[in-house]
Amino acid sequence: MMLGLLGSCSLEKVVMRSAHRPELAVQETLQFKQANKYQQDFLYVAGLVEETFPYYEKYFDGNFEQEKEVIFEQLTKVEEAYEFDYVTKEFLAKLNNNHTYLTVEEKNIFPLAVRIFDSELIVVNVGSKVDSNLIGKTIASINNVPATQLLNYALTITNGETPFQDSTNAKTAFYLLSFYQYYGIIQEEQVLRVKTKEQASQVFNISLLEKGDRWQGWKKEADSTYQMTRHQGKGYDYKILEDKSLAYFQFNTFMDKPTMLDGIGTYIRKPYQGLDRGYVRHQYNRMGKG
Repeated sequence: MMLGLLGSCSLEKVVMRSAHRPELAVQETLQFKQANKYQQDFLYVAGLVEETFPYYEKYFDGNFEQEKEVIFEQLTKVEEAYEFDYVTKEFLAKLNNNHTYLTVEEKNIFPLAVRIFDSELIVVNVGSKVDSNLIGKTIASINNVPATQLLNYALTITNGETPFQDSTNAKTAFYLLSFYQYYGIIQEEQVLRVKTKEQASQVFNISLLEKGDRWQGWKKEADSTYQMTRHQGKGYDYKILEDKSLAYFQFNTFMDKPTMLDGIGTYIRKPYQGLDRGYVRHQYNRMGKG
């Protein structure tokens, strides 16, 4: 039976599906029990912040409880799941913590990859059905919403600790249909009309990514001549430079084995804990001790 289980599902998926969330005191309150599913999930998120995040109130200017109640009432009626997603993202973004965020699987995406340089939105890749002349251009507006406002929307849901992390995290918003829906950039027609600073009179239309569509223009060098950027199949790499009396050491992957094993006892259901510990040991041996 075990061989059949492992043959039909990767070890990683088994680990993720065996996880459970810790019980919180808020789940026993009358407010929680009478709430709808979106309100319950939000109360749980807020409860996690209260129990685990140091000095969380200062990030809300002392109005944590007030803001929590406002959002709770806002979630009384939710027509689309993405409304909950973005309200919660905006709430968590105020903590300015790169490890505190809500991630949601998004199936409806636009073939538009954007990078942020000096507060400008630069197109680095588009789908094969989009005019390739758009690559490398600076976005002026999307659906008549100025790029500065688009960037402000994206930064509202980011969770970085530094401006660099914020810009790195914000770029993911620009290919999500839900992002444009939540902020009212798209109404019924699911098309992005992109204008650029370089070609102000031209409009680039981008529809949702369809089956068979491929990305173009963005190529990764698989065999980079630079050791630090070349893909490494091992956990770490080193080189002793005797003529310079120094050693070069590089982490490629990192596993905090004691922390992971301890976490299994907290977050994984007991019937699966043995299997998950075996998965961690397998990964640790495969990557090498770092």
